[in-house]
Amino acid sequence: MLKKFACILLLIMLVSCGVAKPHIYLPIVEDSRVLRGVELTGPGQATSLATQLQQATPDFVRLFVKWAEVEPMRGTYIWNAQLDKDVSLLAGRHILMVIKAIPSWARADARLCSRPLSTALPDFAKFAAAVARRYTTVWVWEIGNEEDSASSTGDYYGCWGAPTEPYYGGGYYAEILHQVSPAIKGAAPNALVAFGGLMLPCTDCTQATFLEGALLAGAGTYIDMVDFHWYEYFGTKNPHTFPQVVAFLRSKTNKTLLLSETSYLCLAGAACPSVDGDQPSHIFYKEQASYLESISIWVKQLNIYGFIWYSLPSNGWNNSGLLWPNGTYKPVFCTWTGDC
Repeated sequence: MLKKFACILLLIMLVSCGVAKPHIYLPIVEDSRVLRGVELTGPGQATSLATQLQQATPDFVRLFVKWAEVEPMRGTYIWNAQLDKDVSLLAGRHILMVIKAIPSWARADARLCSRPLSTALPDFAKFAAAVARRYTTVWVWEIGNEEDSASSTGDYYGCWGAPTEPYYGGGYYAEILHQVSPAIKGAAPNALVAFGGLMLPCTDCTQATFLEGALLAGAGTYIDMVDFHWYEYFGTKNPHTFPQVVAFLRSKTNKTLLLSETSYLCLAGAACPSVDGDQPSHIFYKEQASYLESISIWVKQLNIYGFIWYSLPSNGWNNSGLLWPNGTYKPVFCTWTGDC
């Protein structure tokens, strides 16, 4: 009886009997479970995909807010009613919210993906505090999305990386966190702040130094966890295996790691055979479903906190979604739920 009681106490502290758990406040789950989440790719999808969300029962849901859309003119906030509703409908789930897309008046250069001007960092902090007060049920705030990249075609992910600067510009990202993270914590003391999901296309290139540069500049003081992205590809495998990427991250930080984007992709080209027009072969869909099982095993074995599938809806990006364009279930969704 005493041993059973001790185990219950340890679970409450996020420590199972004999297995170390992340040291920060995170959702409590049974030790055998792998925490899984899904990303919604646009405001309003919590409503339009309510049935699919209910069946998927994700532990987390990843959303985003674009600073450029909320504050297109300095000092004037235009809140998105659909995003407001999404957050309300997702009450009871753990929401990860990405803050991205810098307004034109606050950009360091003309690109949509630009990092913020140093003179605009107080404005960034002010906005972050406002959005944290508005969405008080958000569990984790991610500052930027793939901010270690140096280029982008739009505002989905950042181009805050700087190839000509030491550590690919990671030191400047630490300056951003220095102002933005305390603003969020001041507005929402129970919220967590994450190092924005790293693109991390390799572990031996200059872009991979971004995280180290940020940490050397003090970023670790302002974050509770490090989020990163990793994808596998049909036909041509990712040259950097998941265990290699995790080992690289663990060599740089002891923070809790969360795989905040993953999927099995069918990239355009000869390696991606197709049937029925532009749709990939049925072999791909079977392999995509198998990958879901594989990444679940990896995440558990390597003590990653959990993973988020990009994305729940079919958004046309390399067949990554769990759903078909009409909202029906792909084979990988049936593997996810185990009952369709």
